[in-house]
Amino acid sequence: MINFGETRNRTDDRGVYRIYGLGPAIYKVSVGQAVSGGGGANILGMGGSQYVKTFYPGVTEESRATAIEIGEGTEAANIDITTGKSDRGFSASGRVVDAESGKPVTSAFVGYSSVNAANQQLGAMSLTGIQTDANGKFRLEGIQPGHYAAFMIAIGQENSSYSDPAPFDVSDGDVTGIEIKVRRGATIEGVAIIENNIDPEAAALLRSVSLIAFGAVEKSTMAPSYSRGSINPDGSFRFAGLAPGKVQIRAMAFGPGPKGLQLVRTELEGLNQPEGIEVTAGARITGVRLVFAYGTGKVRGEVRIEGGVLPEGTTFMLSLHSSAGDARQSGRFIEVDARGHFVAENIPPGTYELTVSSRAKAPAFESVTRTITVANGAETQVILVVNLAARK
Repeated sequence: MINFGETRNRTDDRGVYRIYGLGPAIYKVSVGQAVSGGGGANILGMGGSQYVKTFYPGVTEESRATAIEIGEGTEAANIDITTGKSDRGFSASGRVVDAESGKPVTSAFVGYSSVNAANQQLGAMSLTGIQTDANGKFRLEGIQPGHYAAFMIAIGQENSSYSDPAPFDVSDGDVTGIEIKVRRGATIEGVAIIENNIDPEAAALLRSVSLIAFGAVEKSTMAPSYSRGSINPDGSFRFAGLAPGKVQIRAMAFGPGPKGLQLVRTELEGLNQPEGIEVTAGARITGVRLVFAYGTGKVRGEVRIEGGVLPEGTTFMLSLHSSAGDARQSGRFIEVDARGHFVAENIPPGTYELTVSSRAKAPAFESVTRTITVANGAETQVILVVNLAARK
């Protein structure tokens, strides 16, 4: 998920950076601008110099990047990236205008993506920090030859519009005359609740949750569509400026957040929407319910190895997810220490599947899954036995 409007992905004047609030997982860290044809999201320094996209520790090929493993409550330090020479490339300029009136849109943030020439799908997304002037004009710098699409980026909760992607090609010179058309977006309104709440103080935690609604950006020909929201004292929330398509709603994962509170289900008129809410152009959708679960349960245990010795360097991936058939979208990764011990806290009550697997292209063992039950205020103890002899 991308965090707009904050500086958590920027370096300071010494080149020092710190990215916080990450969940347990394996990450690749990069800086700079992706060349045409890439995928994913590339966050550039807001208005700063642009460099060829470089992965830690200093390689431009993602396949050669060193992966960083982050466990719950841990910190990876000294992840220093050595960038290559700055390559400013060419510029692309144009205007952002209202699609209906043709009037210029001022102070709008503008970004761009690479475009796959074969299927017109948008690839690497570059958030430049460039804003339009009083005449709706913008100018993007440092673009390498390739196929692209420019678009307006909605930042902040007051935005009510989205844009069409405006395609342009860069070959051997600057590009001018790009026109980005902005349209009034759809709105989504509803209420947030805690499904298993018996503590009035827990309900107050909802007001500290930050929300984001977003359209699919992978394998899409549409410009990215995002809207931020918050939960009011009465539990209500509202998103605006959403583009047509499937819209997912998530609780923002940045920062510590309220302990034990998880968004587990999104409902529309009483029906679960696991794939997102279908949004049409300019629609006003009401009756959405965000269902949170509040948990104080704990899971403690260990991974035991039998029937052999693990290859040197083998690490575990331990995941906790709602059991099959559960409508809740609840899950997390759990850190396993060098002794094979693990603990996870603030888990909502329910039935879960706890799975241990090997972090490697050639797994050292078959995944092992146990079904467990978690209750608030209680500790569930579990032992996962990995039998290496079973693969022989």
